[in-house]
Amino acid sequence: MSTMILDLPAGKGRYLTGEAAEALRARAVFLKKLALRPEEAAVLAMIGAGCLGLRGFMGREEYDRVVEGAAPELPRMPIVLRLTDERVCNVQIADDVTLVTPDGRDVGVLRVTDKWIPFKPKEARRIFGTDDAAHAGVQALLAAGHVYLGGEVELFDAVAP
Repeated sequence: MSTMILDLPAGKGRYLTGEAAEALRARAVFLKKLALRPEEAAVLAMIGAGCLGLRGFMGREEYDRVVEGAAPELPRMPIVLRLTDERVCNVQIADDVTLVTPDGRDVGVLRVTDKWIPFKPKEARRIFGTDDAAHAGVQALLAAGHVYLGGEVELFDAVAP
């Protein structure tokens, strides 16, 4: 079983409460910041609510299994952070990174466990059934960041994309 699968009952997510949430919020002030795009914030909100059954963004192992079609327990689509050039150099494996919503709010921390360059044509074929760049979904995928991040998240504030 994947290490990213939640072992909590449905509806239990990644939100901390009370002193644990306040301690993480205080720590997050001193960490590197990763500004989320609106679509990433929307996915984080689903992770936080427990809707995707994941502890965070998929790592390389989970991503590969999804793209190979060998992970029935995971969502059919890779759930990863796709970094663009300006965001890549700031984040390394083993970093704890504060996640910042598009409206500028710190909402949680990502513990980076994986950073890799994906083979996007294979991903496109899995998601869209084609790797033809004329396909709108494939265009969007190819234009998205070229380095992927994965890792567990803990949230201390609501994510509203």
